Formats: sequence, structure tokens, C-alpha cells
Amino acid sequence: MLSTYPHGRDDAVCDRVLFEYTGGSKQPTPECDPCFRCFELSGGYSTTSAKLEYHFDWRSLNISLVSTTTVSGGNWLFAGPVLAGSTPGTLVVGLNPSPIVGPGSPYPPPGSYTGSVIFTADGAANSPLSVPVRLNVTPADGQLSQMGGFAQIAIGGGWDTTITLINIGASPVATRVRFWDNNGAPLPLTVAAGISPPVTAPSFDQTISPDASTVLALQTQSASTVVGWAELDAQPAATIVGFALFRYRDSAASSEGTSPLTTSTSVTLVAPYDNMGYVTGLALANQSDSVPASLFLKILDSNGAIVGTDSILLVPKGHASFAIPSRYPITSGQRGIIEVSNQSNGVISGLGLRFSSTGSFTSLPALLR
Repeated sequence: MLSTYPHGRDDAVCDRVLFEYTGGSKQPTPECDPCFRCFELSGGYSTTSAKLEYHFDWRSLNISLVSTTTVSGGNWLFAGPVLAGSTPGTLVVGLNPSPIVGPGSPYPPPGSYTGSVIFTADGAANSPLSVPVRLNVTPADGQLSQMGGFAQIAIGGGWDTTITLINIGASPVATRVRFWDNNGAPLPLTVAAGISPPVTAPSFDQTISPDASTVLALQTQSASTVVGWAELDAQPAATIVGFALFRYRDSAASSEGTSPLTTSTSVTLVAPYDNMGYVTGLALANQSDSVPASLFLKILDSNGAIVGTDSILLVPKGHASFAIPSRYPITSGQRGIIEVSNQSNGVISGLGLRFSSTGSFTSLPALLR
């Protein structure tokens, strides 16, 4: 039988390891659970790594392979080699937050990341043995963390988007706006802000003085329309409000819509639709850094009767937008609401757009439930 236990606890069989990463110096903390060995890192950067000695009892078994897997955040977990010569044996489990770090930030985004260390032993009935590992990332003091998001941005192909941020507090606030495409990948955009030279990157940093405001004009080199969403990161307890204004212009007319800064932690949204002489669209964004959003949608008519259901899976930081009557034909010529619930219990944001037959449009809020 192959068994594992934490360093210093040869009296307990254990199948879990927990790393704590709060954002330079390695500081091992006391055991927080008989089956957990905790590690805490503070003030860390993408080059920071930690090593944890994790002991297991192989007795007379031949450990032929030790491997690792991760569910999210890239290959941040590694293990090995097995140091032989004594019983129990010693395995060094390593943590490297670099793969988790997104462009524009030296820190892994706050969140929970999971993986496993897998032991394979010749002759062991329970081989291979998978040992779950969880990495919890929390923001360090002064570190920027997610404050909210704008559920829809559109640039190129006749579309323009500007983002307005206002500091209503009494102290300067450091901010970072990060742009994401439909697949949850960083979206490089050219940002023009005031008199500063334009910057092309998937994020934009700026410190906003008390009572001051800033307007970010988003541009793209693409001739076609680029859609996605924008995330606002700021210092804890930041006093920032704002909105994204997107405009479509052609030779005949122009229209504008507003995507408010969503700071709610709600996992359920209600989006109204009006397809009586109009076409309503819906945009959804998964604000989680690491967990896919498993969305369950209920389509209701104006009397509150359920006329359809649907499921949508959004990858971490993913985005989706669609015309409601195209996806749900039963809503054509009807009014009602769509209830969107995240079965993964992560934060989502949304926005509706109502288009007329002339091509003009207005935005519709996604309400919280």
C-alpha cells in the first residue's frame, strides 16, 4: 500500500497539500490541519518560487514515477526528484506562480488553483496515488486586486469604446484596466489617455488623484470588430466608479450604449429582452481568474412562464455575446426576461443591447437577483 503524510506527522495518513501565496520571503506557517502543510509567501513576483518538503512512506515499494497535473493557472506545480536512501523518502514539491501571472501584472491573480501530485509505485495495489494540491492566492497589502468589470467592449469595424474612471475618494488610487477576449485570453489594445502617448498592451495602469477622472480611448489595428470585456483592478477599498461608452457609426447615423462598472459579487443576473419590433442582444463575462462559469439560463415570457432553458460554459475570463432571438427563436416578437445563474458560484457580469430596424441601439442593464 502506498501512503503519504506531511513532514513531521508520521502518525497520520494524509492525501492533501495546501500552499498559501499572499503575494517575497518564504515563511512556513504552522500546520493548519493534520493533513495540510501550509506555506505563505508575501510580496512575491513572477520569479518567486517556494519549495515544500513533502514526505511519503514507500516502505519496500519501488517509486517508478512522480508527476504533476494542474486544473487551472498553467503548470505552476512541479515535483521531484525522489531522494532515496531512507524510509520514509523525501519528495520536494515546488511552486512557481509564473505561469499564472497575466500580462501587465507581476502577481498571480487572487483565486484558488488546484492540481495533483501523482505517485506511481511498482507492486502497489492503489498505484497510481493522486495527492490533491490547492494553491490559494490572496492579495498582499497594497497589491491590486479585481474590483469589477465592464461586461462589453467593442472596437473596430465602425465601433469605438471609451472607459471613464472617476476617483470619488480623498486619496490617490492606483488602477489597472485589463482587456480580455471571448476566449479569456489577454486582448492587446491601443489605449490613448489624455496627453500621454498611446500605449498598446492588454492592460493599462494609471494612478487617479482624488476627485479626478480619466478617459481611456480604446483602439485596435484590426479592420474587423473586436469584442470582449474589461476588468478593473485597484487597491483594496478603492473609491473608483466608472462606465464604458461604446459607439457605432456608419454613413447614415450613430448610436451609443453604456456598460456600467459592475462591482457586485452576485452569481445571478436578470436580463430583460424586447423583441417586439427590436432585436435584443446579451453580453456575459466570467470575472473569475481560475474557475469556468457554468451558466444556467431560464428564458421567461412577459407573464413569467418559462419558455426555454439553456447552458453556456465560459472559460475563466471568458466572454460571450449573442442576439437573443437568433439563439432562442421562441423569443421573436416577444418581451420577457432571461435569468442567468452561475452554477460555479463565481461572479458574472452582463449587459443587454436593444437594436432597432434602422440599426440604432441602446443598452439595457442586467439586474441583480
